[in-house]
Amino acid sequence: RGHGFFGLGTFASGLFGNIVRFSVPTGVQMVFLSAGFVLFYRIAELLGTKELAVTNVLVNLSLVCVLPAMAFGLAATTLVGQALGAGQTREAVRWGWTTVALGCAAMLILGGTLAAAPGVWLGLLMNDPAAEALGVVPLLVLGLMQPIDGLGMVLSQTLIGAGAVRAVMIVSVLLQWGLFLPAGYLFGVHLGGGLLALWLAMAIYRTIFAVVMVGLFRAGGWASIKV
Repeated sequence: RGHGFFGLGTFASGLFGNIVRFSVPTGVQMVFLSAGFVLFYRIAELLGTKELAVTNVLVNLSLVCVLPAMAFGLAATTLVGQALGAGQTREAVRWGWTTVALGCAAMLILGGTLAAAPGVWLGLLMNDPAAEALGVVPLLVLGLMQPIDGLGMVLSQTLIGAGAVRAVMIVSVLLQWGLFLPAGYLFGVHLGGGLLALWLAMAIYRTIFAVVMVGLFRAGGWASIKV
């Protein structure tokens, strides 16, 4: 009766409440993130058919690049959580920064590969010379921002693993919907900045996100969160 997840012991011990407390913010963040990408594509569509095609290629390339950062983020989540569980806060901090360094190095290699030959990558994935030419500079921006994006990605996963899920969710949603998407539409569509303005807005958004994640991690409040 009191055993297993659905036993009364689960509710009495507060396990169910903890699951909800830590899963709901992450779920909300993912919903807003996905919805934001839908709106991002809509903004690119307003710029034109070629701009939308280039955006689709760039987003897919960015999703490939982000995989190493996700891997290092998961590693950081595990190692930092294990260190915190053992009461070793300094060890948790060390694991956090070590995985960040490795993740940024991996992202630097991938981003540098894209930035070194943007025309080549676009030529492999597209068959419209005009669209390829349109995407060269935005792809260069995408490549250069990869190490910064890796920094934000790994640290956000580290903070989530330490229990700071609500803080990461709030920062992510506010920056995406309060800064990036409005700025992308304003400068890209309304003011005529085009595709480059849209991807510069993306780069600024991811840079600010990374800076805030660094600030949250350095503040150290995550180390005292009870899971």
